[in-house]
Amino acid sequence: MTAALLLAALRRRGVALVPSADRQTLLWAPEAAVTALEKDQLRVCKAELIAALVAEIAAHPATVQDALDTFPGARIVQGWRMGLVCGRCGTSDWVPSATAKDWFECVQCGGDRPVPVEAAAGASRR
Repeated sequence: MTAALLLAALRRRGVALVPSADRQTLLWAPEAAVTALEKDQLRVCKAELIAALVAEIAAHPATVQDALDTFPGARIVQGWRMGLVCGRCGTSDWVPSATAKDWFECVQCGGDRPVPVEAAAGASRR
């Protein structure tokens, strides 16, 4: 089977295939959807598949709309504003991060998920 046919067959079954950041490995999900025979074929066609996927990504870079389509209901927030509500717990209470400069954390649940902040001109941080 050629790399193109293998890629098309996997995509038809809902398998997402991407190159790793270093472009040395193929990553796919869901893991269980790929048979042992297909895993062998992925190893044989790895270089050709990585090249094709990298070219595909370069030709069609991801957009903000792609992210919104992937995560329905998501909102884009630039900078910290009064009234910003935590998406996990719903509170609007924020404190400067003790561990990350220029980040804020949710008072209720933000200890493990700080939010980056861009300072507006003339704005003060608390």
